[in-house]
Amino acid sequence: MGAMKRYRPTPLETRGILFLSQEMTHELRGPKAIQRARSLFTAGLEIVTLPGEHLTLLREPYIREVAARLNEILTSMRGK
Repeated sequence: MGAMKRYRPTPLETRGILFLSQEMTHELRGPKAIQRARSLFTAGLEIVTLPGEHLTLLREPYIREVAARLNEILTSMRGK
């Protein structure tokens, strides 16, 4: 059995942010996948949907939207 199949992540005592592309496959965006992601963060999970697909999110022009949303989130967290 490979390491990836044996790996069982431990939930973190923090809030998580999941960036999803609009054109991501249903398998990765479906209810089971979202529930697995939610189970990893005890303080909740914010889901941010962005234009593009998985392999283009970190390329122009999509990276600008990723950066803007990340900046909004980090700014909102200041002082908390």
